[in-house]
Amino acid sequence: MFDIMRKIASVLICLLFSGTVFSQGNQGISLQLQGIPSDGISLDKIWKFQPGDNPDWANPAFNDSLWPVVDLSQYQSYLKSLSPKNIAWFRTRILLDSQFSLSQVAMVISQLGASELYLNGNLLLSLGQIHANGNQNDNPHGKPFLLRVSPGDTLSIAIRFASEAPSKPWLFSEAGVAPLSIKLGTWNKAVDSFESALQSQRIPFGISFMTIGIGLVFILLYFFYADEKLNLLYGALCLLASMIPVIQFQLAENNLNIGSYGMFFFLKSWIDIFCSVLILSIISIALFGRINFYQGILIVFVLLVEPAFRFNFPPGFVTHVFGFVATAGLSFEFLRLSYYAFLKKNFFVFITSLVTGVLHFSLALRIVSHIDYSNLYYRYNILLCLTLLGIYLVWRFTNFTKLILFQLHQMNKISKAASKSDVK
Repeated sequence: MFDIMRKIASVLICLLFSGTVFSQGNQGISLQLQGIPSDGISLDKIWKFQPGDNPDWANPAFNDSLWPVVDLSQYQSYLKSLSPKNIAWFRTRILLDSQFSLSQVAMVISQLGASELYLNGNLLLSLGQIHANGNQNDNPHGKPFLLRVSPGDTLSIAIRFASEAPSKPWLFSEAGVAPLSIKLGTWNKAVDSFESALQSQRIPFGISFMTIGIGLVFILLYFFYADEKLNLLYGALCLLASMIPVIQFQLAENNLNIGSYGMFFFLKSWIDIFCSVLILSIISIALFGRINFYQGILIVFVLLVEPAFRFNFPPGFVTHVFGFVATAGLSFEFLRLSYYAFLKKNFFVFITSLVTGVLHFSLALRIVSHIDYSNLYYRYNILLCLTLLGIYLVWRFTNFTKLILFQLHQMNKISKAASKSDVK
């Protein structure tokens, strides 16, 4: 309900302060602009779509009134109707008010495929190359392109677009990414945002190297102290978690075709699940010294059954059911372990399992609501793993400090006893 109210408020703000009006008539769909908000305005909801390929469709005078209107940000079922060459056209019009004050407008584009963008019938941009025997994809990832405009201009935009896998459009929806997304913004703000994004590209690799280093330390500890089997699990957790920022970087920044994109996305989903299983195993072993039969069945289900359905089915009832069962099973097991940890006064295990259980339960609720939950994984998985390791290290350091103090106290008692015996 909050998300719906927020979206309604955003639309009202745009209409009030930007003079943005959507309309549709015999000449097609159009967007009327008096100005552009500081955070830009999305064009995802105002496109006419037609599968096939015809050079006349770039003509501003072409009548596209019979073409269906599509929302690029929603489930991409319309991609199923693409031609064998995987080519389709999108068209829209933007009407600039006579009071429009900007002379430079930034067009920010993200896409999974290749495209040719025509402005008023003239080829403006070629992002990648469209070939009958395979496309050369190019994703600008939010790179701004300059449009020089004047008040009262009519911008007729036509896009010739080629996707890699129209037979599996659910890959786009499953990953939470639209195959084509276009946004208008002010030029200076768009350039600043793009430069900030470029500077932040080093962060995922820094996180990965740090996590790899922590994982190697745990593995070395395991070799020197073989009785501490948890160190091996922590090492495996760190090494797996270190792959997540790199994969996320590949998904967000590299020019992947949809096959590679799907592979990276599913690999990351499986690593997310495996990290959760390792956390469950660590908590169970720390609390009980072993993994019980129920947890073993749950681990097999999560690692084998649920990903198998995710690989072979589009998002729908079956996939959501298996995703819900896996996530809910993990969440309730984490919460059960937190209860037993509290009874045993093991506050490290209690805090870790409670936080993990609550997060997985929120994921289960999102799955029931048919809301994409991959982004929530992106946000919390690495943070959760590093938090878990941090709590663990503090706990081990505290216990180690107590042990050292206890041994020093014992040595002091022995020394005093020896001194007394020498005096006698």
